[in-house]
Amino acid sequence: MSFAKTCKFCGKSFITRRYAALFCSSECCQKYRRKEANERLLSAIKDKSPDERPFLRDSYIYYSKSCPECGRTFETKHIDDKYCSTTCQECASKRNAALIENALENPHSNPDPHIANLMKVCADCGKRFMSVRPTARFCSHACYLHYRKIESLKKRIEDNRKLDPTLEAYIKDDFVYYRKSCKFCGKSYETIKKNSSFCSDDCFMRSMYKKRDETRKRNQQINKALQRIPDEKKGVYLKIKKMCPQLFVS
Repeated sequence: MSFAKTCKFCGKSFITRRYAALFCSSECCQKYRRKEANERLLSAIKDKSPDERPFLRDSYIYYSKSCPECGRTFETKHIDDKYCSTTCQECASKRNAALIENALENPHSNPDPHIANLMKVCADCGKRFMSVRPTARFCSHACYLHYRKIESLKKRIEDNRKLDPTLEAYIKDDFVYYRKSCKFCGKSYETIKKNSSFCSDDCFMRSMYKKRDETRKRNQQINKALQRIPDEKKGVYLKIKKMCPQLFVS
């Protein structure tokens, strides 16, 4: 059984087997649904942004705007469009780039208020840069990583000074350096090793030789003292020597 219907969107008459059919084609159905959705959206947009002058045409929402570069009025589907053509956009970009470059090179000049609000100073290198983010603090990711590294080094120095208030530490070339006195020669030196005790390998070796000589001298004195033990106590002496051979190193 067939039914004669009138399309709800375009008004065209058509024959269909479906009694509840409202549209002559899927295209008319999509356009009608889009038109209804855009009409609801249009009523909300008019209240929020009356300056954009939105209107409905061909089931789409259009915006009537004025180009800030040439002053011509144009229509667009996109609410974020600012210029009527790529030519006007390129001209505005070149002019803004010149203003930005002038503001960066001459910090004491009076730039455009909009550009002045975007000017910031890098927290790491102190360089002036522009950013649309109000929380921006760094001109590049490298400066961000360098700043985090320096802050971690400062925290390390503070933690070390809590354990040892007399510790002399400072940051140089992105490393923590410690000021120490050599345990052998007494010379003051700087090092990146917190547990360092000697200013050079020569002082370290000389300290080891000196310690070895002192140990040998002490052991010789112990051996001479033990050799004067009476014969009836030799067993105790041999037992001590067997249990503690390190005491009898010559």
